[in-house]
Amino acid sequence: MERREQGAPKEARPLIDLDAISKHLSMVATHYERTAPTVSHWADILFMTMQEDLGNVTLREIITASALLEEGQWEQPNFAANRIDKLMESMHKDTTRYAGF
Repeated sequence: MERREQGAPKEARPLIDLDAISKHLSMVATHYERTAPTVSHWADILFMTMQEDLGNVTLREIITASALLEEGQWEQPNFAANRIDKLMESMHKDTTRYAGF
């Protein structure tokens, strides 16, 4: 088979929009600030981790954050807190720096 090389794209786009993820995490932190402080705190820490060392953020965490807002509806605060608790537990992450865990 003959292999054809394609020209370089005019503008390289990242596969993952880090700015959109950061914006979403800020929205999560703000939305759950009073109703589910543990979720808000988790989103804050994840946001800071993204800024400091992106390599320490997993796709699973990003997908979990994304699932908190689906079709314009925020997940109920208790369910959101449970979702984050289960995530942290399954990833064997230390929760001592997270308020409420």
